[in-house]
Amino acid sequence: MIPAVKAKLLEGKKGLVVGIANENSIAWGCAKAFRAFGAELAVTYLNDKAKKYVEPLARALEAPIVMPLDVGTPGQMEAVFERIAKDWGKLDFVVHSIAFSPKEALQGRVVDVSRDGFLTTMDVSCWTFIRMAHLAEPLMRKGGTLFTMTYYGSQMVVKNYNIMGVAKAALESAVRYIAAELGPKGIRVHAISPGPLATRAASGIPEFDALLDKAKAKAPARSLVSIEDVGVATAFLAHGNTRMKRKAYEKEMRKLQVELCHLQDWVKDKGARVVVVFEGRDAAGKGGTIKAITERVSPRVFRIVALPAPSDREKTQLFLQRYVERFPAAGEIVIFDRSWYNRAGVEYVMGFCTEEQHRRFLELCPQIEKYIVEGGITLIKIWLEVGKEEQERRFAARIDDPLRQWKLSPMDVESYRRWYDFSKARDLMLEATDSKHAPWYLVRSDDKRRARLNCIAHLLKSIPHKKVVRAKVKLPKRSDKGKYDDQSTLNGRKFVPETY
Repeated sequence: MIPAVKAKLLEGKKGLVVGIANENSIAWGCAKAFRAFGAELAVTYLNDKAKKYVEPLARALEAPIVMPLDVGTPGQMEAVFERIAKDWGKLDFVVHSIAFSPKEALQGRVVDVSRDGFLTTMDVSCWTFIRMAHLAEPLMRKGGTLFTMTYYGSQMVVKNYNIMGVAKAALESAVRYIAAELGPKGIRVHAISPGPLATRAASGIPEFDALLDKAKAKAPARSLVSIEDVGVATAFLAHGNTRMKRKAYEKEMRKLQVELCHLQDWVKDKGARVVVVFEGRDAAGKGGTIKAITERVSPRVFRIVALPAPSDREKTQLFLQRYVERFPAAGEIVIFDRSWYNRAGVEYVMGFCTEEQHRRFLELCPQIEKYIVEGGITLIKIWLEVGKEEQERRFAARIDDPLRQWKLSPMDVESYRRWYDFSKARDLMLEATDSKHAPWYLVRSDDKRRARLNCIAHLLKSIPHKKVVRAKVKLPKRSDKGKYDDQSTLNGRKFVPETY
């Protein structure tokens, strides 16, 4: 049974958990916590014998990806990551919770370990983590977290831990090097050392019960952590702070805004007509994204349309009439901060239109958009998807911030209360209007900076354009004809006080 947790810290995140053998596995404790905090999981099982134990646990996790993974079988590890790339296209975290040493190597002295025993121990217990980090890196384009499990037998001599202590020391060293290499990409790397736990893997260590008793006696609370404790701590670390840093954001934004200026020149030169529709829940970040797009371009080319509620006269018009009359002429890009899709969202949820009007809108909208596109207008539709907890955080910030209180209307408060009504309305809208000629593109916007960059990059990609060659401007020499002291004539005029 996966416990219910109110705070979905990992909502929207996807991760791979390797090492679940049964309900006593550390990997199972981690997987339960990740799922409880809202993450979607891929899990693996060792072989057909382990499959019957792992599959029921995978069902409890609602894991959409369940695959065999024997790290000793060539290609299986790669197959798991290929499946994740195909189904998800990204990866936010990996839990590596596997270790193995042949019995004769684990139970004998380190100085007596055979070469094969040493290589097998190091291969499974250390190299596999290095390999998983390599395979995960390209899927963690927005950063992520890599976890592996270690033990203090790596730092000090623990009776009967033997060659595994050497392997864990190598593993911890690998963690430090991988962290240094992947850290600049926002990928964090952790070695979790929970202490001795009664797991299946630990049962191969001689006199392990005595080791447990000794550890309990030394612990201040006279008790050891549970796999659930390890899971919650690991899940907390997976949450992290993956928001894009300001310096990196500004650097990328500068590049994209230069390209937007090139797009602007091309649109004017070719007489192109573009409509960009931004939709999403309240506090999804539409205004900030539009501001980022238009910050460095001409308002005569990039026009923003943010219509208020319709007037009594507009209510008697065709529904799309007040939007169509604001469509672009040649050489213009019109950005709608909310659009005719109000009918599919706020009007439908808040009861401002009838069920029949809503049904008719969803039925006719794709046909009208096809007419718009066939008329030569480029139509780009973007839905900003903000998470439940992030929307709550943004609303709470607006309550106390005098610079943002104007953003919090009674309608916003009511929309906050009706989260799932808006979710259903969104789903109906996407199902009916995500057409081949005018597709919807979704952007997760919990991280505003990444969302803005992703939106602008998508916008630029959606309008094929080239840099227009412009003659370089050369300032002419100023004429001194009629020269006089043009500052003295301002004496006695009213200047704004220089308070700053």
